Amino acid sequence: MAEQYTSLKVIYDSLTRQRLLANLSFEAVIDYTVEFMQILGVPGLFINKVATLSTDNYKIKLPCDYLKLVQMKGRYGTYRKGTSTFHMKPKHHHHHDFCGNGCVVSRCDTPRIEGESCTHCEFQNTCAEYHFDYNKTECICMLRTHVMPSRPKKGNYYVIQNSYIYLSNREDTVDISYYAFLTDDEGYPLIPDNAAFRRALKAYIKSEFFTEKFDNGEIDIRILQQAQQAYAWAVGACESEMQMSNLGDLEAFSDVAHGIINKNNEWDNHFASNADPLIFKTH
Repeated sequence: MAEQYTSLKVIYDSLTRQRLLANLSFEAVIDYTVEFMQILGVPGLFINKVATLSTDNYKIKLPCDYLKLVQMKGRYGTYRKGTSTFHMKPKHHHHHDFCGNGCVVSRCDTPRIEGESCTHCEFQNTCAEYHFDYNKTECICMLRTHVMPSRPKKGNYYVIQNSYIYLSNREDTVDISYYAFLTDDEGYPLIPDNAAFRRALKAYIKSEFFTEKFDNGEIDIRILQQAQQAYAWAVGACESEMQMSNLGDLEAFSDVAHGIINKNNEWDNHFASNADPLIFKTH
């Protein structure tokens, strides 16, 4: 990520000094800037933020400044991206307690018709008999055992859809690490204080603004072509500049690439020691 940022008003003041851009609004500059940063997509353009959120029936609303998720952890461990094609299937909840005779009781939330078997109950194969409550809307499975059947360990998974994070756990408090736009006190985006980025951003705004003017018959096509050509050169230089690594980045990458032992648990360790050098000790 960029180490220094500056106000977007610097770009706006520089652009509006030109006669053809004098009527360019600050709101349009904000729209063009956000669009340009998302198109460029270089992680160094954004900041890394951490937010603590609580689930509401398996789901969490994404933060308003959210751009892209990096990693997520909760009380039950680190979450991984869900790969199941049925992750979004509604889940049936079972509540367990013990009856007066010491038998395990499983209550299924699924509506049930009296006389029918409970097809959702996980203990249906070991149930000795079925009972129905007074309103006949849930089944109660009585297990003739004092030990609950073993269940496979459920992992921690998530899926992001429609501005929500859907978890495999119904209740949890999670910390999410994500990329976001850096903003000032007024809520306007801040941009990296980098000459190549500022030049590419100004070229993009000119190219898009002149395209609108050309479509309206306000400028000659040669002005538009010159702006588009300038943008093509500037954006290439900007991308190379923003992806260039410093010596610290290269040293960390070298330690990862030349590790003696493969590290298979760095995801669960949040990559805290991913770049730590490893050495063999001989005695």
